[in-house]
Amino acid sequence: MFPEALITFRETLEAALVVGVMLAYLERSGNAKLNRHIYLGVGIGVFASVIVAVLFSALVGEFEGRNEQLFEGSVMLFASFLISWMILWMLKQEHVRQEIEGIVKVKTNKGELLGLVLFTAVAVFREGTETVIFLGAAAFSNGRLALLGALLGVAGALALAFVLFETAMRVNLRLFFQGTSVLLILFAAGLVAHSVHEFQEAGVLPEQAPLWSTKLALDQKSGIGAVARSLFGYADSPTALEAIAYLAYFAAIFAAYKNIKLFYRYI
Repeated sequence: MFPEALITFRETLEAALVVGVMLAYLERSGNAKLNRHIYLGVGIGVFASVIVAVLFSALVGEFEGRNEQLFEGSVMLFASFLISWMILWMLKQEHVRQEIEGIVKVKTNKGELLGLVLFTAVAVFREGTETVIFLGAAAFSNGRLALLGALLGVAGALALAFVLFETAMRVNLRLFFQGTSVLLILFAAGLVAHSVHEFQEAGVLPEQAPLWSTKLALDQKSGIGAVARSLFGYADSPTALEAIAYLAYFAAIFAAYKNIKLFYRYI
């Protein structure tokens, strides 16, 4: 349940903060009458995200056997890439608030109200689409989707965003995002390893005997083992390729972090 809550909490909070910054700017600049355009954009973004979720769910049901393993492995691998990209992008940003306010200022001054709606819709839709993919990958990895955890994450993020903007309470959000980034990196590493497992079962990668087994001490399907699996991809009987992929992910994300400017220059 925790991974789903973490995913929806972070993604919802990011979207809520963007919308909150836009509404706060309109209020300060005397353009509160344009708030309805922001709300319309939020509605469009949420609706479009729900459509993506429905289509994704329908698509999942179309696969069986080997094709299902290939699909699930691909989704988990893609989700790990998106998570990594998101984290590195967030670490690179220093003036997000000013950039958002600058865009809103330009659009309001030019009377581009449709542009204001679309900018909001795209911001919400981006977070919504990422949420769908991340939750789908989490469900594949854990064998189920903890819907309650996902809903709690959304509720918690909206509550925190409301408190922040209504009380002007100062919270070190950068520190918060850095902390959640560490957890998401662990989660993404687990997705990479599990995608390798799926590809091995599908016959795309060579099958291997487990390097070791800790199943008797910590079964990945129950208790603490299940929690560890959902949080950071613990496997009680990993193959060599799974272990290599897991460690290689950490090496890659560390290298990208150390060379973040060079990383963004070439991708």
